[in-house]
Amino acid sequence: MINYNLYDIIQNQPLTDDYDRYIVNEGNGIDSLDVISRRLNHHARSIIKFKAVFEGILISPKVLPELVNLRELELSVINLSQRYEEQLKLSTFSNLQVLNIRNISVKTMANIIEKTNGHVRKIWVDDYKLCNDSERLIRAIYKNCSYIEELSIALYNHNFMEFEKLLQRCGHLKTLYIKVLSTKENESEDRMILSEILKEYAPACLNNIT
Repeated sequence: MINYNLYDIIQNQPLTDDYDRYIVNEGNGIDSLDVISRRLNHHARSIIKFKAVFEGILISPKVLPELVNLRELELSVINLSQRYEEQLKLSTFSNLQVLNIRNISVKTMANIIEKTNGHVRKIWVDDYKLCNDSERLIRAIYKNCSYIEELSIALYNHNFMEFEKLLQRCGHLKTLYIKVLSTKENESEDRMILSEILKEYAPACLNNIT
């Protein structure tokens, strides 16, 4: 991935309807960050692809609910601020097809997915902050993303019944990454149960499981 100087992006690349990348290096000036927020606010409803790679607070979190026509959202942010999570919970991305976030809570992900309109093809989260309501997230996926093809999911507190329903209702799954959060005492049993569920309910097109 090429790292562009943020100021050069803003100065030399006009923001178009298909604009999809902000890549931030350390050392960018405050003036440049102000430019980002102003331009994003101005073009928010025209953006259909948005990718941001940064740490801390880069853009005003309040711009996120304005990105109402997004089809692809990728946030690669170490320790995503609670201020961004709160605005993501308020956001509605009805046309969303790709959702890729590095670090986020299960509750926020469920909020986002519950307000999509069945277009989502990919949900990928590198790491979940909190997994205390993963059952709700799994339910949100199989109720709202029946055509999903790529998925990463965390299973917590033995919520295998909901996972069975996901496999049965999401018949287009091709790639699946599963993280099972178990105690040492239950780890072997949980993996055995998961293996049996996958053997019985995995869609025929699911050929990549990790």
